[in-house]
Amino acid sequence: MAVSGSLVQVAAPSNLGSVTSELGTFGLPITAGNLIVVTATWDNQSATASVADTKGNTYTSAVGPTNWSTANRAQIFFAKNIGGQSANAVTVTFSVATTSFAEIRLFEYSGQDTTSPLDVTSSATGTSTALNSGSATTNFANELVFGTGDSSTGTLSPGAGFTAREGNNSRGLQEDQSITSIGLQSATETNSVSAAWVMLMATFKNASQPGGGAPNLLPLVGMGAAL
Repeated sequence: MAVSGSLVQVAAPSNLGSVTSELGTFGLPITAGNLIVVTATWDNQSATASVADTKGNTYTSAVGPTNWSTANRAQIFFAKNIGGQSANAVTVTFSVATTSFAEIRLFEYSGQDTTSPLDVTSSATGTSTALNSGSATTNFANELVFGTGDSSTGTLSPGAGFTAREGNNSRGLQEDQSITSIGLQSATETNSVSAAWVMLMATFKNASQPGGGAPNLLPLVGMGAAL
């Protein structure tokens, strides 16, 4: 039985400047039933973001938008039980133009729950070398813990137990890890210098969880009357 979902592919379009939308395209056809996670960070706190794709999947905000530094925002979106079997282009649209940068990252995962995958979230901001989303207690044993961090400068490294999936610089680092028991979780990263930062976490439950149906109790034979 799979412990948690697996990363299928990543799309990392070029960082853009003053824009009202940004497009990213997966290199491979997406697979029906999978999960897509989208991260966005941009530098206009008056702007809100929305996500759509060419397959007509529905994207929901998992956590954010979270304001950080003096002008920036960050957010995680997801689409569950996606339609697939073909190429997919994802567009993040901003309600008003970003000022000088906008960055999106796209991740496809297999093995997540197709009905209600999102479990818990957390987010935090600060100024230091230690990024920490804050803690939340998961409700399911087998989950994917996804984190995205961003800083105003410096080089970011993944937190303990996490695998870096995209980025490693001042414009953001995305990471994930698989967990196998219910408990307190947080997403962490380390910066090479002390700087303003934001850290977001979202956990997604796996389609397979421990346990199952009620046990099949067979009658006892030849034991006589119950004691």
